[in-house]
Amino acid sequence: NKGKGQYFKQTQSFKALAPSYANTNRGYSGEEFAGNYDGGNYTIEYKYIGAGSEDIDKNIGLFSGLRDGANISNLYIVADIGNISNNAGALAGEAKGNVTIKDVYYQTTIYSQSGYNAAKYVGGLIGEVEDASIDIDGSGNKGFSSDFISISGSTDVGGLVGRMLNSKFTLRNIYITHDVSDAN
Repeated sequence: NKGKGQYFKQTQSFKALAPSYANTNRGYSGEEFAGNYDGGNYTIEYKYIGAGSEDIDKNIGLFSGLRDGANISNLYIVADIGNISNNAGALAGEAKGNVTIKDVYYQTTIYSQSGYNAAKYVGGLIGEVEDASIDIDGSGNKGFSSDFISISGSTDVGGLVGRMLNSKFTLRNIYITHDVSDAN
């Protein structure tokens, strides 16, 4: 049930070193989640380096997807994500359904292959949101010793969310400091 109706509480900061389902050399690759996760104001750090494969290197984030009922709070994420194909964000590659996010901050680098194979739908927090109602209160890259995010892709790239379809957002207390190197 992807954790729906269940509660999880993080009790210390850690690095997620679990191998991906596709290739043990790529690093962490998350699963879909629909439960309640309280990060306890601790940090999760992870790294995912793909090969840009359209079949494998998509929906990349701490969770591959957030599903109806997901409630994530009090969490800091440090993510290094590279060579993805579609849908990448520090928290989730994609989100659908009713999702609540409170006080989730991130420091991330997300990059893809260049040119024709550059990634689509890349966001600092969530890559793609479709058919969803998302309530975010407190997020961005605030609270780190270096307020730094670096994200790149070819289509629908944003500091918070990359792409939004048929969705509703309620946003409060969002802090994103950034430079734009290519306004396109």
